Amino acid sequence: MSFLASAHLNLLAMQQIFKAAQKLSGLSRTVPFTRSQQVDLFKYTSGRWLYNEEEQTALRYVEFDVDEIQHVACAAVGAKRCVSLKKLGEGSYNKVFALNFDNGMEAIVRFPTALAGAPFFTTASEVATLEFVREVLGIHAPRVFAWNADATAGSVGAEYIIMEKLSGVESHNRWLHIAKAPQVSPLLNGVFDIECKFECAPFSQIGSLYFRDDVPADLRDRPLFRPDSLPSHNPELLRKLDAAKEKYRIGPIADRQWWRSERAEMIYDHGPWPDMGSFSILGLLSMLLTTHPPDVAVSHLTTPTTHIKLLDMLALAIPHIIPPHILTTPTLWHADLSHSNLLVAEEGPAEVRGLIDWQHSTIAPYCMQATFPSLFTYDGGLIDIPTGRVPPKLPSHVSMLSSEQQELYRIHLKLAMRHKVYEQKIVEENERRNIACAMPFGAELALLPYRVLRSWSDSPVLLRQALLDLRNVWDKFAHEDTQCPIHFTDNEVRNHDQEFQQYNKYQTSITSLDDKLESEFSRALTALKEREGNWDDKANGGSFPYKDGSFSFFLS
Repeated sequence: MSFLASAHLNLLAMQQIFKAAQKLSGLSRTVPFTRSQQVDLFKYTSGRWLYNEEEQTALRYVEFDVDEIQHVACAAVGAKRCVSLKKLGEGSYNKVFALNFDNGMEAIVRFPTALAGAPFFTTASEVATLEFVREVLGIHAPRVFAWNADATAGSVGAEYIIMEKLSGVESHNRWLHIAKAPQVSPLLNGVFDIECKFECAPFSQIGSLYFRDDVPADLRDRPLFRPDSLPSHNPELLRKLDAAKEKYRIGPIADRQWWRSERAEMIYDHGPWPDMGSFSILGLLSMLLTTHPPDVAVSHLTTPTTHIKLLDMLALAIPHIIPPHILTTPTLWHADLSHSNLLVAEEGPAEVRGLIDWQHSTIAPYCMQATFPSLFTYDGGLIDIPTGRVPPKLPSHVSMLSSEQQELYRIHLKLAMRHKVYEQKIVEENERRNIACAMPFGAELALLPYRVLRSWSDSPVLLRQALLDLRNVWDKFAHEDTQCPIHFTDNEVRNHDQEFQQYNKYQTSITSLDDKLESEFSRALTALKEREGNWDDKANGGSFPYKDGSFSFFLS
C-alpha cells in the first residue's frame, strides 16, 4: 500500500472517529438514522408494482451518504446542524427530501433516479436553467444552495440539488375550489406572464441550457444568443441577457426520452442543433434510422423495414412543413407546466408563488414549445368550447337532470370557461403564440419528437396516424407548391385503420382494468390474477398487460 493510500485511509478513520465523538458529545450536525432507516430513504416506499416489480424498484433506488448530505446542506444554508430530514415525495425520476435546520432555514434536496435521464447532463442543465430563469427572466423558481452533477465526485455519493423551499401550495389543491374571477385571474395571469417571459431570450440553438464550463469544450465558443437579437426596448432585460452571454451555453438536450433505456449507451447526435430542420432530421430521425434496438418487437406487429419506411417518409416531409422562422426560433420552456409544479397562495387570490421541477427543460422550436398549457386545457367532454369570442355555456338539457348531475355540469362549465379565458388572452395579447396554437398540424408537430422517440418501443401506430393526419392537411400546412411525400396504398391504410382500432381498444381495456383494481396491494394482486384467467386477447385488443416481462413504459 502506498504512503498516500495509507494516509487517505488514516484520514477516513479519523473522520469516522470524530463523527462518532460528535454524536457521543451531543454535538452531531446530523439527524441519526439506523441502517434500516437509511435503506427506507434509498428505496421506493410510496407504492408497489403488480408486475416487473424488481426491475421497477431497482431503477428508483438511490443510495447516498445520509450524514454527508446533511453536512453539505448545513454549510450551504449557514446552519450548525440539521434538525430533521424527511422524505417528502418520490416519483419515477426523483427522490425529494425536506430538511430543517437549527437557524430556522428550510431546504429541499432532490436526488435523480436512474430513470431521470443522462447522468451529469440532467442535473447540470436543471441547475443552470433554474438560475437563468430566476436571475435573467425574473421567474420565481427555487434558488439553488448547493449541487453536484457527478455521482463519483464529492462525499455524498450521488447527484443532488439542494434548493430553496418555496411558499405556497400546488395549484391543483385550489383549482376546483376557487370560483370567483378575482381569485382565479391571478393564477391565469401569472402563468401567462411566465410563458411570455420564456419568449424574451433569443437563443441561438436547440438543446438544453448549461453553465459554460459544463458543456463539452467544442461548444464553449458558440454564442448563447442569435446575433443582433437582444431586445433594445427593455434596458434592464438587455443588461441581464448581456451578462448571461458569458455565463451560460447551450449543450446536449436533457429531455430524458433521448437518453432512456438503450439510448443511454448509443453514440449519436444529442445536440445542440442550429435550427428546426437539423434538430428534426440530423438529430431525431438520424438517430432512429441508424440505430435499431434489439428489443423492438414488444407491443406491436411490425417489422424494422416497415418502421424505417415511416421514418423515411417523415424525413422527406420535414423540410416542407417547417413553419416560418418567427415560429421556429429556439425557445426555452418548462418541461411540465402542470398543477403539481405550480405553487399558488394558500388562501385568497391564487397568486402564483413559484414554478418548480425544471428537470428536462429544453430549448426547442417555438412552435413545439408554445402549445396551449395542459393545466388549463378542458377535455372533460361535457361542455363544448366554441370558436371565437363566444363563451362556453351549459347544454339545454341540463335543467332536466338531477341536482347532483347539474352540479357536475356547473363544475365542467367553470373549467371550460377558464380554458376559454386563457385562449382569448393568447388571441388578444400574443399574436405569435396565437398563430402557433392555430396551425392546422400544430399539436401533432409538437408531439412529433415524442411519437418518434417512443415508436420503437411502444408502437409505430401513433406515428403512422400522425403521418396520415399530416397528409390530410398537407395543402394547408406545407409550403406552397410542394408534393406530399407521404404515400400509403389503400391496403396499407385499411391495415392501419384496423391496427389503430385495435390499439385504441387495447388502451381502453387497460384503463378499464386499472379502474377496477383496488388500491390495497394484496387485494389488487389477487384480483389481477383472477382477471388474467378471464382475459380474452382478441376481445381486449392484446395480451394481458400485467405479467412479469411484459411491456412497461419506464423499462422500455
